[in-house]
Amino acid sequence: MRIRAAILAFLAFAAPALAQNPTAQLSQLAITGGLKTEGIPVSKFADTFNSPTTLDTTNNWSTPTTSGTGSATYTQGQEILNSGTTTGSYALLTSQTTFAINSPAYLIYRGAFNSGASGSQTTEIATNCKLMGFFVAAPTPTCAAPVTDGILFEITSTTTPSGTAVGGLAGAGKLQAATYAGGSRTLLADLSVVIPGITYPPIFAADGSVVCPGRTTPQRFADTCNYILDIWFNGNSAEFDIDGKPVAFMLTGSLGPNNNSLPWSAMVINGGGTSASQLKINQASVGDEGRNSNKICDPVSPWRCATVNSSGQLLASSTAAAAVGITPTDRTIASASGSSQQIMAANTSRHSLTIENTGNANCGVNPTGGTAAIGAAGTLTLAPLGSYTPAIPTLSAVTIICTAGQSIYGNES
Repeated sequence: MRIRAAILAFLAFAAPALAQNPTAQLSQLAITGGLKTEGIPVSKFADTFNSPTTLDTTNNWSTPTTSGTGSATYTQGQEILNSGTTTGSYALLTSQTTFAINSPAYLIYRGAFNSGASGSQTTEIATNCKLMGFFVAAPTPTCAAPVTDGILFEITSTTTPSGTAVGGLAGAGKLQAATYAGGSRTLLADLSVVIPGITYPPIFAADGSVVCPGRTTPQRFADTCNYILDIWFNGNSAEFDIDGKPVAFMLTGSLGPNNNSLPWSAMVINGGGTSASQLKINQASVGDEGRNSNKICDPVSPWRCATVNSSGQLLASSTAAAAVGITPTDRTIASASGSSQQIMAANTSRHSLTIENTGNANCGVNPTGGTAAIGAAGTLTLAPLGSYTPAIPTLSAVTIICTAGQSIYGNES
């Protein structure tokens, strides 16, 4: 289990603008003495881009939005967003679903990213910007005004963002934790600087070679390794983790977005340079710490759940197709000559069928539409007041035979 120990209580005494790297302590319930612990969140959304050829825009994603020379390219295992080489160009990936918080429990945004520049994986292009988190992009996003509402990691451009910068650090390709409310940005923490107590050791392969070099800042600048970015968010507070380590916090909901029901999103924008930046997305997921599993949900796409009204009744989707059926047809005919004749025409939409002998002598029914003859193969004999109602109705024509002048009743729907 992940133990998130009274972090927010501790942070009440930390510097509210930065509040980085608090010392976690175990917390007990005063009445029972039990430890406060948290289980692994239930998955609400996940994509590891398994398709050999195509981004899943049927179930998971809206069609990526691009502008100018920006582009979104899919290859198995990753979606690549490219800012393009002209000012204002961008590429945006956003989930079809928006995820509602279940406060006091947390939603978790997770993304596995490689944020190197296009054509190389060395340093960020400082004139471009990248955004990763729960957010709604501005209608025409720019690096100066990229988001309407959101809580996110942002690699800034040289455009100095609004809001109070920690230690005056802003812009120039720095990884930062930030929020947006109605387009107004609040900087929570700069993550391109050393944070006391937070270091990242190198990762080694089985043969001892270095896969990912060690670093002293949360932000990676000069390697091809992925970031694992997590945002724990419940509307009132938030925790930002990089590669499993907490690096920034939002301590009050007044610093957060106006709209807390947000999609999983990632975006890269050209802020004024002639070089493109790219963002490689290797995994995207959303978890719900509230473990609200007592719902009727799609096991493959677990964010699709049944809805109930105020009386507890299941609601049909307003976009659901109408039930397939036909207008019920009643028909009573009298055998004109005592010979075989049709009572119901063939009908491929037929769901039910009833034929009832309303006379005083036997009648015959041929449900396959052939010639009806009492006692012959394929003809059912109905005694007076007898009926024929098959569990699986025939879709073909139905013929009958009765004594001349005797009536027989048929109904289909």
